[in-house]
Amino acid sequence: MTEDAVLGDRPVFDGDPLPGVSEHVFSIFANYLVPLSSGNEILFHLDGSYRSDFETTFNSAHPNYSDLSGFEIVNATVNWRSEKLTVGLFANNLTDEEGITGTTYVSPPARANVLRPRTYGISLTYDF
Repeated sequence: MTEDAVLGDRPVFDGDPLPGVSEHVFSIFANYLVPLSSGNEILFHLDGSYRSDFETTFNSAHPNYSDLSGFEIVNATVNWRSEKLTVGLFANNLTDEEGITGTTYVSPPARANVLRPRTYGISLTYDF
């Protein structure tokens, strides 16, 4: 915020960060494509992201205020692709990070939104 204000009945002060916005956010990904002699291909994909600490409201005068820790996420996929069919394996949140993305304290009990835990799966796509 660039100046003091009042939102509803709660003060907001000059210098308060925007709620839910991290100061640092970073993402990276890599793809590696392997052509096969049959004309098909295998695609390897790896991605990761990081977000630094963030606050859930403007400042500690708000009832839903929390200062939440940053977290990182790593995902990977391997896809075999033909002209019409793609079969893949995926793993999301490989490090099983328990990052909290938001909280609420307005009505008991207190609640926290957390990242989905490590998830593995198979995907199948067919183009008609």
